Amino acid sequence: SLGVVYSRMRRHQEAQAAFRRVLELDPTSAAAYENLGIDAIGAGDFSAAITNLTQAIALDPRLARGHNALAAAYMRQRRDSDAIAHWQTALHLDPHLYDALYNIGTSLWDRGRRDEARPYLARFVREAPPQRYAADLARVRKMIDAQAPSPR
Repeated sequence: SLGVVYSRMRRHQEAQAAFRRVLELDPTSAAAYENLGIDAIGAGDFSAAITNLTQAIALDPRLARGHNALAAAYMRQRRDSDAIAHWQTALHLDPHLYDALYNIGTSLWDRGRRDEARPYLARFVREAPPQRYAADLARVRKMIDAQAPSPR
């Protein structure tokens, strides 16, 4: 928990040290590797993020958040097909992981793959809790509405 707090405060060295301490106590902690990877994304170190998130998923392939984070790191490296595969896995594992739903939909949309993006975005608009995702919902609605055919 301390590592997560440090990470959110952008105190990446302290966060990494806290997560590494957990791994000293339990080298099989998928959660510690997942948190190391998520922190590495926040620090802009996508190679470290991929290494740690891959290790987390090797230890526990059911980590939906780990797949979501790994997909985000892959997307930042322009590894689109790897990213999409991990977002799809994340959604298979947790259909209510709205961050993954948003990420796959907007990433496909931004890359011009709008027909593939629409089902994800439509589902996000239908299901994502507005109290948490208000800004994202507004962005997605605006994207979709801008592409709707004009009435005659």
